[in-house]
Amino acid sequence: MTTGDYRLGDLQRFALMKSDDSGVTWYPVYAPVGAGGGGATPSYTEGATDSTIDGVAMLWEDTGDTLRSVSAAKPLPVNIVAGSSAGTQYTEGAVDATIDGVAFMWEDASDTLRAVSAAKPLPVAQQGSVAVTGTFWQATQPVSGTFWQATQPVSGPLTDTQLRASAVPVSLASVPSHAVTNAGTFAVQADTELPAAAALADATANPTVPTVGTANLLYNGTTWDRQRGDTTNGLDVDVTRLPALVAGSADIGGVNITKVAGTATAVNSGNKDAGTQRVVIATDQPALTTPMPTAPVISKGSTATVTQVACSTTSAQLLASNSARKGAAIFNDTAVVALVKFGTTASTTSFTVKLPAGTVYDLSGPEIYYGRIDCVLASSTGNVYATEW
Repeated sequence: MTTGDYRLGDLQRFALMKSDDSGVTWYPVYAPVGAGGGGATPSYTEGATDSTIDGVAMLWEDTGDTLRSVSAAKPLPVNIVAGSSAGTQYTEGAVDATIDGVAFMWEDASDTLRAVSAAKPLPVAQQGSVAVTGTFWQATQPVSGTFWQATQPVSGPLTDTQLRASAVPVSLASVPSHAVTNAGTFAVQADTELPAAAALADATANPTVPTVGTANLLYNGTTWDRQRGDTTNGLDVDVTRLPALVAGSADIGGVNITKVAGTATAVNSGNKDAGTQRVVIATDQPALTTPMPTAPVISKGSTATVTQVACSTTSAQLLASNSARKGAAIFNDTAVVALVKFGTTASTTSFTVKLPAGTVYDLSGPEIYYGRIDCVLASSTGNVYATEW
């Protein structure tokens, strides 16, 4: 374009013109500028997108006839003089149950205009703190989101009714010390781990819960030990720590050096008495290699009984069994041999002593036989005399 194409007198056709060569060539502000036209400010076409706009995108004239760039401080005034057939025009304060058209639009992060909706809500940044007042629909208000500090301060004292409605936790970690005066009754919570009260008893197992009682402990010089014992013998006692016994008079449980179970023991030689100690030899005791000498016991009697027994070749009893027998004598008064047996039923093949005719057998000594004695003759018949004392 040249000045011959657009003269100064034709300015009524353009709201704004621009020249890059001192008035030689003029350009409308919406036309693209060529390579020789400076190009400091880009020109935009409809629907163009730019994250950072260069220059001033829009100017308007205020009431003082001053050009203003559109900004938050100087917004562009818009006056809708006539409605459109495409939608409903609303005035300030209008109420409509269903809004026709787009009521509000905003620019997203990709520099695209968006209609405000549930899917694309209008982002709002909270500036400063906001007081919450009024009547709420529930007692506890849920609060979500990110807060400017971890602990939210709450102002205003709680009323007496609020304090009594539920327990209020109180931390004493940061509360200074104060004197406590008892102006009422304090509720104390006891430790529920303590068992129910019960009498102490013997043979009680080691407890698995805290126990209140008295236990006998002994100090060993460093630590404390429980006393030992059992249900059979009771308390264990260390007898090695007892004092020395007094010779001749000390008595522990009825036993001392002169008594056994309270009876004086017999010592030295003499006759046996209640204090003579009995000795029992075990059944598995080996036999003595040297016999113990003993004095012979001489049987004595002041009376005797003589019995005449008729004998033959059939066994006959000479003497019956007699535990009081001290001695006996048997005389064969026949003309044949007499066979005498210590026991029952004598015969020529079962006998103890063979007595020739006219001989005697003496039954005496420290130990004598006191059982039954039988006799049988080798032949014929005759009398045999048995004397017992």
